[in-house]
Amino acid sequence: MKSENAQAPPKRLLRLLAILLFLLLSLPGLQRWLHLSEERELDGYSPRVAENPEFTDTGWFAGSFQQQKGEWLNQNFGYRNTLLRLHNQIGYSWWNHSYTNAVIVGKEGYLFDQTYIDAWTGKDFVGEEKIKRQAGMLLEVQQKLAARGTTLLIVMAPGKASFFNSFIREEPELRKRKTIRNYDTYVAQFRKRGIEFIDGRNWFEQWRQTSRYPLFPKCGIHWSTYAATFVADSVSRRLGHLRGTVLAPLVVDRIVFGDSVNLVDSDVGRGMNLLFEPEGFPMAYPVYHFEEAKSTEKPSLLAIGDSYFWTHDPGRFNGTVYSQTDFFYYNRDWHPFGGAQRKVIEADALRQALAHDVVVIYCTDANLDEFGWGFIEQVYAQLQAAPALPQIAEKEKPKGLSPAFAKTIPPDVAKMMMAIRGNPDWYATVAEKAKQKGIAADSMLYLDARFMIDEQKKKK
Repeated sequence: MKSENAQAPPKRLLRLLAILLFLLLSLPGLQRWLHLSEERELDGYSPRVAENPEFTDTGWFAGSFQQQKGEWLNQNFGYRNTLLRLHNQIGYSWWNHSYTNAVIVGKEGYLFDQTYIDAWTGKDFVGEEKIKRQAGMLLEVQQKLAARGTTLLIVMAPGKASFFNSFIREEPELRKRKTIRNYDTYVAQFRKRGIEFIDGRNWFEQWRQTSRYPLFPKCGIHWSTYAATFVADSVSRRLGHLRGTVLAPLVVDRIVFGDSVNLVDSDVGRGMNLLFEPEGFPMAYPVYHFEEAKSTEKPSLLAIGDSYFWTHDPGRFNGTVYSQTDFFYYNRDWHPFGGAQRKVIEADALRQALAHDVVVIYCTDANLDEFGWGFIEQVYAQLQAAPALPQIAEKEKPKGLSPAFAKTIPPDVAKMMMAIRGNPDWYATVAEKAKQKGIAADSMLYLDARFMIDEQKKKK
C-alpha cells in the first residue's frame, strides 16, 4: 500500500495541471470578452457573416436560436484567427499542403493557383470552334471600331504556371497535358486573322533570358510589379504606334531591390493565412516618372479585364498617359478613375467603346475560358442589329480625371488599394463591407487601404 502511494503523482501537481487545463480551455472565452491581446486579421477571407441572434422563446423552442448562436460563436470565439493560422501552418510546414482554396504548393515552395495549372495543361480547353467563332466576331468589332477612330488591342497575359511550369510537382493529375490549349489556339486565330494583340507569353519567354530581375514572384499569383510596370509601358507604346503617335513614355529613375515584397508580389502567400509567411525571393520595384509626350494626344482608355490590369498601377497612368481610364473589371464592375464605382450592366457596351479612344482587353491564360467576359459578344450583337454606328455626343465622352482627386490619395494608400483590387477574395470582402455600411465600394476600399497602411506604420 505504501509502495503504490509513492508511485502516484502528487496531488499538488494534479491540481496544477487541472488549473492549467481549465485556463487553456477558458482562453478563447476570456479573449472574446476581455480582448487580452491583439490578433492579426485574416487576409482575403470573406465568410458569410453570421448575426448574433437575440434570445426569444419562439427561437429557443424552434431550435433556430441555438443554431444561429452556434454559427455566431463559431465565427467569433477568441483567438480564432490565431488558431486558424496555426492549423494552416501545420499543414504547410509538415505536409506542403495548403488549406486555402485552389492553392497548390509546388517544388521548392513555389505557390500556384489550380486554375493556372489547368490553363497550362489544357484541362480548361473550351474547344476550337468556340475560339474560331469568337475570333471572327473580334476581328469585325476591331475593324468597325477602327473605322470610327477607336483602337482595340488585346493583351494576352502569361500565367504563372506556364512560366514556372518546372516547379509544378511531379504528379500525373497536375502535369498531364493536352495537345491543344486555349492560349495557343487564340494566338493562332489572332495571327491568322490579323487581329492586333500582344502575345505576353512569347514576350516573357524571350524576356526570361535577359531580365536581371524576377518576372514572377514565388508567393504571388500575378506577374511581378517589376514586369507589370514595363508591360504597361509597352502597351501604351503599342497603342501610340497603332494610332500613329507617341504617348508619354515611362522613364525608370532607379530600381529598388528589397527583401520585403509588396502585397501584389505575395498575395497568394498572405492569403494562405499562416503564422509565418512563406519565404519568397527579393523582388525589384521600379521608381519611375513620365516624360512629356511629343504629341499632345492623351487618349481615353476603356479597359476590360481581370486583376492583371490592376497590377499596372493604372492610377499613375491615368492623367499622364491616358486622359481618362474606365475599367470594366470582369465586365461586371465599372471603375471610372476619379468617379464612383458602378455596375457594367448600366453601360451600353458599344457606345462606351465608341466614346473612348482606345479599348484594351486584358486576359491571363487562366481566364481564357471566359475571354472578354461577354463584352465582345455584346458589341458584336449591337453592330449586327444596327450596322450604322451610333453618333456619340460630346457629353458622352470621358472628361478626364480631376487632378485634385488624384492628389488627395497618398501613394502608399493608392498602392494598397491597387493590391486589394488585385485580390478577388479580398476585394469581395471590401465590397460586402461597403454594402453593409451603405457606402460606395471605392470609399470602403480607400478606408480599408488607409487602415492597412496606418497599421503597418504602427508596427515600424
